[in-house]
Amino acid sequence: MAVFMRNLFIVYTLGLSSIGFADQGYELCCPSIPKESICWTCNTPQFYDLQCDWGIFVSVDFLYWYAHEDDLVFAEKQVFTPQSPDISPEGVGGCAIVLPTLYLAPEKDKSFGMKWQPGVRASVGRNLPCDGWDLYASWTWYHNEKQSSMLTTHQGLPLLSGDNFLINPWIHPSMPANNGNFISLMLSGPGGGGSNPFNEPNYLFSKISGKWNFHLQEMNLVLGRKFWLSPCFTLRPYAGLEGALTKTGFTTISTLSLAPVNDPVNRIFLAGVDRGFKDKFKNKFWGIGLLLGMESHWYLGGGFNLFGDFNLSLLEGKFKKSKAENYFELVSESPGDPLITPSFRLFDFDHASAVSHRWGMQPIIDLELGVGYEKQFCEGRYQLAMDLAWEQQYWHHLNRRNKYTNTYFSPGEQGSPPSPALLGIAYAATFQEAVSDLTFGGLTIKVRFDF
Repeated sequence: MAVFMRNLFIVYTLGLSSIGFADQGYELCCPSIPKESICWTCNTPQFYDLQCDWGIFVSVDFLYWYAHEDDLVFAEKQVFTPQSPDISPEGVGGCAIVLPTLYLAPEKDKSFGMKWQPGVRASVGRNLPCDGWDLYASWTWYHNEKQSSMLTTHQGLPLLSGDNFLINPWIHPSMPANNGNFISLMLSGPGGGGSNPFNEPNYLFSKISGKWNFHLQEMNLVLGRKFWLSPCFTLRPYAGLEGALTKTGFTTISTLSLAPVNDPVNRIFLAGVDRGFKDKFKNKFWGIGLLLGMESHWYLGGGFNLFGDFNLSLLEGKFKKSKAENYFELVSESPGDPLITPSFRLFDFDHASAVSHRWGMQPIIDLELGVGYEKQFCEGRYQLAMDLAWEQQYWHHLNRRNKYTNTYFSPGEQGSPPSPALLGIAYAATFQEAVSDLTFGGLTIKVRFDF
């Protein structure tokens, strides 16, 4: 072992000697090349150019925005249209007569229009001493509310070709279906027979009103840096946190009013119907997440500039949806009809609320384009800026509501007169979740003061 260590020492000594000879003039196989120093003057210079200031800025935005939610058709008008003739075996004097069969054909639907309402955004920030970075916080508040309605032009009972009625796609179908047999009897008269458009499910209304409202609160905390890329063009990349709270309300009120018919000559005795269905949906979301964006300015001279801003945020948060229902129907008497009890309430259904929660990710896209003006005072110590811009936000799949379909009706027993307690059971076996996007935006006027 001692011999091995001695030989290793000799080899190491010879190696050091060869290196020493190389340093004395022998050419190296890989000569070192000195690296160039970093040119700090070639980097993008910071934009911040005020003098003797505190580095603080505040801004206030006046918002005059619209808000729109997709897929919110709350009423559809349908018209009674003659179909193929129907040969009735019971006619006048034993002779068969041909009766036209009416069916409901869709004509047009109704949704909410566009309504503009004001909002506000307030910001405060500071220009940091490190390389032109800036840090600012902002708060946005906006509220939008609108309503609309749709009426029909029917003449009452009996129903004729050309009469219009409305349907509401948002009502719970099992409630009207549960009472379809009794309403069918009331409209068909004591002798039965005849075509009844109010058979289960009886969705028809003479007026449907809709109301929609949206409330937004948005908070941002952002770090960015604005720098020159050319003598007339700047960029400002930024990143930060965003938090948001939204509330959306959607209510429909569907009514029907038909006066009773008493025609002893033609043996037509039809009960009057007063029906009112109210469906109230609520959606709520709160969340917090990351925000990334890029802002650009093109300086035109004289203090004027064009600018564009784009940012994307992903918020992780909690979604809540609920629906409350209040349905009633009042049947009034028809004199001369022995099967109708004078004026009684057929049903009164009040379901307080059906609530569900879920956690998920909410993506948001924000775009802004506008023109601005900047003016410095007191030899660059203060600056006043004004912007006029068009801004738009897109919230993907923000609201969800259940639409119930495939109503099943199990008929019950019928007495004389019929009893609502014996009419059977109806239920909606399936439902689909209606998902809608939300867009809002419009005119934005900003005033900013740096000091």
